[in-house]
Amino acid sequence: MLVATAIALVWAIGLKRDIERISHSNGIATQAFITLEKDPTLAFRLAEQAYNIVPTPLAKQVIMAAYGEMPFYKKLVGHKEGCRPAKYSPDGNFIVSGSTNGEIKLWNKKGKFSVDLKGHTAKIPNSNESINFSNDGKYIVSCSQDSTARLWNLEGKCLAVIKHKGAVNSVCFSPVSNPQTLSGSANSDRSSQPQTTNDKRQTPARFAAGGSNFKLETSNFLILTASSDKTLRLSDMQGKQIVEIKLDKPVSKAIFSPDGKTIAAIVGKTAKLFDLNGKEIKEFKEHKYGISDFGFSENGEYFYTGAYDSVAIIRNLKDSKLLYLKHNLIVQKVKFSSDNKYIVTTTSDNSIHLWNLKGKELSVMRKHIALIWDIKFSPNNKYIISASDDGTARLWDINGTELMVFKGHTDQVLSANFSPDGKHVVTASADKTARIWNIEPLENPIFKGHRDVVMDANFSPDGKYIATAAWDYTARLWEFGGKLVSVLKGHARYALNNSIFFNHENKLISCADASGGIVIWNYKGDTIKKIKTFGHYYSLTISKNDKFIFWGDENKAILFDSTGKKLQVFKEVAAAGFAAQNPEYIYTIAMDSSLCLWRKAEAPSPKLKAPSSKSQASSPKSRVSSPKEETNLQKSVQSAGDTSKHQTSNIKQKNNRTKTQSPTNSSTKSA
Repeated sequence: MLVATAIALVWAIGLKRDIERISHSNGIATQAFITLEKDPTLAFRLAEQAYNIVPTPLAKQVIMAAYGEMPFYKKLVGHKEGCRPAKYSPDGNFIVSGSTNGEIKLWNKKGKFSVDLKGHTAKIPNSNESINFSNDGKYIVSCSQDSTARLWNLEGKCLAVIKHKGAVNSVCFSPVSNPQTLSGSANSDRSSQPQTTNDKRQTPARFAAGGSNFKLETSNFLILTASSDKTLRLSDMQGKQIVEIKLDKPVSKAIFSPDGKTIAAIVGKTAKLFDLNGKEIKEFKEHKYGISDFGFSENGEYFYTGAYDSVAIIRNLKDSKLLYLKHNLIVQKVKFSSDNKYIVTTTSDNSIHLWNLKGKELSVMRKHIALIWDIKFSPNNKYIISASDDGTARLWDINGTELMVFKGHTDQVLSANFSPDGKHVVTASADKTARIWNIEPLENPIFKGHRDVVMDANFSPDGKYIATAAWDYTARLWEFGGKLVSVLKGHARYALNNSIFFNHENKLISCADASGGIVIWNYKGDTIKKIKTFGHYYSLTISKNDKFIFWGDENKAILFDSTGKKLQVFKEVAAAGFAAQNPEYIYTIAMDSSLCLWRKAEAPSPKLKAPSSKSQASSPKSRVSSPKEETNLQKSVQSAGDTSKHQTSNIKQKNNRTKTQSPTNSSTKSA
């Protein structure tokens, strides 16, 4: 009999602990759900914490919901029309974005608006080559259909305007600030003439400054513009033209080679290479139809093109060998990984293809349901990001597995770019916004220091601190990153589950222990007050104005002020708390589940029981007399759960209670 009793006791204790842990997990999961819309990343972390405590169905459901939104970090709101390109500065400290009405905005890395770059009067082209930072991150160039390109500093001042006679389709800085010396006649007023395959003439350069040889100062960059007026231009940082290359067809895009010594351009249906003096080096005619995309590998060894003939061609510029990547449909985008191991292509059936340098197709990614506008490798080559007309961006690993779907934009996503550290992505959409997404959250900090079981942990209201309570008779305060701030001592016994919380002004931490005592500390760890309650702790609640505390055991609740003075004892109650909208009022829930509202200043005597649904209040003064007040307080009680994570009592209650209406005509609320 004794053995059976002992087994039953052990089982009961284990069951109680399991119930407490499940309650704790669900409490954190609920907090995560409430936080989801405002801060999905924090919600994901909370849901993950809840799942680690106990993988309850609620915790799992919330973590899945949070995962769908978790990468979302910040929405960049302010554009009046659709947002086109958005990209990070080389140091990752700024983001620049442009829109269809010519607006350009600069933001800091956290998504806070910095400055407007005002000047363009027409659309910014939808390409990553329409807005660019210099490699030192100090300048920005942009182009527009208003026939200009503009140079800006980070304060939003326009430093130079480069004018064309047609829409400017792309603009970029030279990779280095002191490219090779340009040579030519200072008095030459000739420009490059349309070139043909048989034209072997060397095209002279056109200079805006005198001198037999022109050399850029080491602090300057070249600016390359491509225009529908059939010209390519090199300009200095003052906007003065250095070289003009006249061609026989519009130029849709132009870029520098990685070493800054060569210019590549899409001219009509072909791709051409030029030196910095404007001399044509090579024309690529392997494609049957027009070229859709092109570029250099990061080491400059390869030059690649994708075209409407369903082929991407990789050219080794040293030995002229060609690698053909054949597709079934139009090749729209082509990108090279920075380690020169992989090529990624997109086709008109909305699929993504991954290849190695031997021409072997490694995987095909088919999750987008509309045109793919942009595709990029991450700086570490672990990930691929794609942006689509279907309103999503998608993150893939290098094996072609989809890792994240970035949902939130309400219109087509036109560009996607990684931050330099590869931990964030910025997307631009026709819905007039850009968004920052968190793809590699900070490593989860580990809080080490307690010498026994940690029973509770809670965030400060501002999210900057975490308090923990344990069986080692201490509580501890930590920074969010895991650094210990203070050890909170003074408990007579061990801390219990759901026992620690912050006041609403981020100044004090309170915690209850198994003796029923409450200790209040400041952030430095100094003991402000000890409150003796002489009972077994079940719940702890603080008012929003931080002036009052409710402590509860299994059948009563005690009201204290912030100095620890006992104000009132409520007997035969299952739960008690403060009206969220007005902490001057309190509510109690009787053992029969009836709800009573009280003026705290006129609280009932210690002997007065909370009225049942079948009797009237014994003390008229303690009742809420105004119907209007009563209605407002009912609303307050319904939202009272927001006052603390400990608002819901764990007090034992009778089963099969009958739900009744309180004498105040308030809606009943289950304990």
